[in-house]
Amino acid sequence: ATPAHVRRLAADGAVSVATVARVAAHGGAGAVAALLDELAETENRKARARILEILPRLGGAIGAEVVRRLADAPWYVQRNLLAVLHALGETPPEFAAGDWVAHPDPRVRREALRLTLRDPAERDRAIALAVRDPDARVVQLALVGAESHRSRRAAAAIRRAVDDRTIGVDARAVAIRAAAAAVDEPATLPWLLAFTVAEGRWRAGRRLLRKSPDQLAALVALRAHWSGDAQGADVLALALASGDPEVRAAAASYPTDR
Repeated sequence: ATPAHVRRLAADGAVSVATVARVAAHGGAGAVAALLDELAETENRKARARILEILPRLGGAIGAEVVRRLADAPWYVQRNLLAVLHALGETPPEFAAGDWVAHPDPRVRREALRLTLRDPAERDRAIALAVRDPDARVVQLALVGAESHRSRRAAAAIRRAVDDRTIGVDARAVAIRAAAAAVDEPATLPWLLAFTVAEGRWRAGRRLLRKSPDQLAALVALRAHWSGDAQGADVLALALASGDPEVRAAAASYPTDR
């Protein structure tokens, strides 16, 4: 199959993705280049979506060519090339996704962050940068990744961003839960407790702080990850005895595995 034929097939919505991928696989480097050219040049959104589905089927061997094209491409092509690398499930050893998490365009940063979240060597640094990103979707992606991986370094970065109000109101609850997932980090529990109970009230006359979105998020996090800890259980008991139904509901939220 010639490169031109592969491009025509890719643009023809009547030809299945699987068929185009089979033809391209026999076309070698020329077919890969043709698909990448079409991805960069077509203005048809459906055609781009098809090519983004076709390219990963050609396997990790195409990664080097994808990376080679990144630096000189416009942002919208860079975004798509990073999406291809993510879909491949592997990247060439010389490629560092972390180099792209500070890109000027948030759409490129999002794709780069998805790649770095998969790389233990890059993940913590990328999350620390991303939780301070002005783009809310970048922040959300970083928080979801941090909660999933439960990294101590990432949790510390999230706590700082919550404490200095870098993370906005809409994302604070998610951020508190993400930081709380780092159950092997000694600073996590005291930080959560500070959202829930008045300082210095542990022994006698303990009381919950006035209800706030941060407090409710902290109670959910305590229930999810710290209900087996004496201090965490103590605060949850106070919350469950509260006259406020929202506070009780947060303390009774379904626990996750520690």
